[in-house]
Amino acid sequence: MDNKNKKETRFKFLEFEKKIQNKLEENQISVQQYNEIVLTTLKTDAFNSYIKGDFDDALFLYGRMLNYNRSNEQPWVGQVASLIRAGRYEEAKINVDNGLNEFPYSSLLLAQKGVIYGYLNNRSLAFEYSDAAFEKVTSSLIYIYRGELLFIYGKNQEAGVLFYKAFENNENNLLFHFEIGLIYFQNGLYNNALFHLNKVIESTENNAFVLFTIGECHEKLGFKSKAETLYKQALVINPSFEKAHRKIVDTTQQPISFELFEELKLYFSNWSEIWKNKAENPNVYYAGFSSIVPTMGQIYNCQPVKALIFGGIFVSIIVIALLFVPISFSRTLQFLYLLPYIYVISILDAILTASLKRYGYIRWNIASLFSIAFFIIFVIMAFVSAYIDDTIISFMNVGNYENFGFKLGDRVEINKVVYNKKNPDAGDIVATGNRRQYYLYKIIATPGSLVEIFDNGNIYINGNLIGNYPLEAYSALQDRSFILSENKYLVFGMGYQILDKLQICGKITRIYYPPSRRRNL
Repeated sequence: MDNKNKKETRFKFLEFEKKIQNKLEENQISVQQYNEIVLTTLKTDAFNSYIKGDFDDALFLYGRMLNYNRSNEQPWVGQVASLIRAGRYEEAKINVDNGLNEFPYSSLLLAQKGVIYGYLNNRSLAFEYSDAAFEKVTSSLIYIYRGELLFIYGKNQEAGVLFYKAFENNENNLLFHFEIGLIYFQNGLYNNALFHLNKVIESTENNAFVLFTIGECHEKLGFKSKAETLYKQALVINPSFEKAHRKIVDTTQQPISFELFEELKLYFSNWSEIWKNKAENPNVYYAGFSSIVPTMGQIYNCQPVKALIFGGIFVSIIVIALLFVPISFSRTLQFLYLLPYIYVISILDAILTASLKRYGYIRWNIASLFSIAFFIIFVIMAFVSAYIDDTIISFMNVGNYENFGFKLGDRVEINKVVYNKKNPDAGDIVATGNRRQYYLYKIIATPGSLVEIFDNGNIYINGNLIGNYPLEAYSALQDRSFILSENKYLVFGMGYQILDKLQICGKITRIYYPPSRRRNL
């Protein structure tokens, strides 16, 4: 906050304090009532100043509280917190020592002193005081201060766990969201910061500082236009906000960006940050990663039961989709058939990358690149496989074609490109239909052949007797004597019929399963 606003805030409080004091002197209120009114007002104003980033004002107001009552722990904690957030660590150290003189066993003050020593690069004292605070956790804020200390020394994953723990039974705590949002911002985790700072904005009005910080998050993520909008909103609330003025000048000098590109950039930066730092809220983590590959978030968080539950649901959805979705009419949807394989490989990928990071073999940014690369490769493989299956080669189970030499349980390969360079020959077993349902036929006669059928059921091709069948087998044929025209083939399946070459989607080239019957045809 600028000096003008600071003076206005302090003048307003002093003016209020004077009015209440006049009431006391006129015997309109008792001394106890006077103290209660002033302390309640100070407490509210100090918190509001702090949550709006007015740390100097918060420091002043907490100091006034101490003038009325030095035996209250809260203003000591508030003063130290204001100095920490303002980056005034040496002053914070002096104030926290003063507070500990009054409250030598205060877990909150001990936790704050640990953070201060962390920023002053004294690791041994930092963890000594933090450990002492952890011996008796009197407030969930201690988890946040411990997490901040862990962030200072690069233990982001452990810090995220503590942040999540702080929100147990405090899900909508405004102060917690504010503190954690600033910690994430300070450590460059802008998407996580956005999650918490947006929670603050939802619950407070006219908070120029938080709007400005959200704008900085968007700017760091590359969303210049969004950032500029937020800076302008901050200036509407506080027209003398110098940092916002400077930011608007900076962003207007940046090249124009495309919103679609920015949205894609945000999506992938979210994914990358989730890999780099386990989110403090598992639901956020699952939403960010498990929505892409279910159970990956649960596996990483060492929650095998949840992983099995989510995995079971996911596999069930795949099975239902494979049974009921008319995939054969869309190449785009055919990759569903490869989802089980993608799923298994991606889970192995999650276990691999998480394990490598845990044991210190690679950094999270490298792990995230591995995971993203793996996932992209597998999705491409799925689409390529779907394309191959639709245009090059397919597989099917055969069970009702014993007359072609197949047995129940045989699986055959359909070559869909073999007839691109040559025409079907007599004796070939061909397939029609699509992936959802194929039908097999044996080619009996090719274009130009003379076909003759007699009343006794005999059928002749080019004067050669090839078989005798009931007349019902010829019911699909309109004539009893004819010459096959170009691209027309006489085939036998459940009976005789004529197929156009365009109806033939491929040739059965081999039995590939079971292994004992594997052979080329």
